[in-house]
Amino acid sequence: EIARLLLIALERVPQFKTPVVARMIGNNYDAARAIIAAAGDPIRVEPDLEKAIALAITNAKGGAG
Repeated sequence: EIARLLLIALERVPQFKTPVVARMIGNNYDAARAIIAAAGDPIRVEPDLEKAIALAITNAKGGAG
């Protein structure tokens, strides 16, 4: 469900250009990852919290993640 909601949010704000990082873990991780992949991978999924934070900071500073 979260994966779908994130994709809907990105569709509704097309001017948002900063790469999105989502930390996802849990029972439905594989399903969420498949949903995001089917949408063309507009969201970088990272199960590790520290890596997700580092990626988000890099993206916010304008670097490639």
